[in-house]
Amino acid sequence: MNPMEFKNYPELFEKAIIEDSDAEKIKRPSIRYWPDVWRRLKQNKLAMTGLLVIVIMIIMAAIGPMINDFSYFEQNYNQINTRPNGEYWFGTDELGRDLFTRVWYGTRYSLFIGILATVIDVTNGILYGGIAGMAGSRIDSIMMRIAEVIYSLPYLLVVILLSVVFSTQGSGTSMFVIILALSLTSWIPMSILVRGQVLQLKEAEYSLAAESLGATRGRILKKHVIPNTLGPI
Repeated sequence: MNPMEFKNYPELFEKAIIEDSDAEKIKRPSIRYWPDVWRRLKQNKLAMTGLLVIVIMIIMAAIGPMINDFSYFEQNYNQINTRPNGEYWFGTDELGRDLFTRVWYGTRYSLFIGILATVIDVTNGILYGGIAGMAGSRIDSIMMRIAEVIYSLPYLLVVILLSVVFSTQGSGTSMFVIILALSLTSWIPMSILVRGQVLQLKEAEYSLAAESLGATRGRILKKHVIPNTLGPI
């Protein structure tokens, strides 16, 4: 049928009614960043399983040592290297200490060291990489060469040197030494990642618009660049 002949059949068409009040109505509400992250996380079964395991470990680390009547240092030489039973749920070690209590005490320190070291790594990496990316090419080159030198140090050698230094001062290999050793070189990959993102995002339209309006580099980095690097981070 010729398109011009459609006007002869008005019963085939229904006039669309458009209300002015609905012209700019948003059919789907906008989702903010963190709710969208949580929505995507819930769709990942492996990630939710890992999150559940971590939550259970945190809860048991908090209440586990208080569930039974044994302390982590209490010794019973009549119960050495016993198998798990009704009294000692995880058994005992070579000194007759309850392994159930000791496992959850150890979990406390492991979680504390892991979380604190990760926070330090992420913070140092974001600050160092952000400054290197926003600074000029000369400063960026110097900062990256320093980062490469630090990253070339073997991790085991760093731990040994720190242990020797602090042991000579009488403090021994404490939890502080472990956190310091973990955080001394492991922030470099994060800084390289952030630097690459900053080099890309500082040339984006919103960064250039903010700069044209008189925003300083620090404000552009804080308000525009770093928030948009949260995904890769």
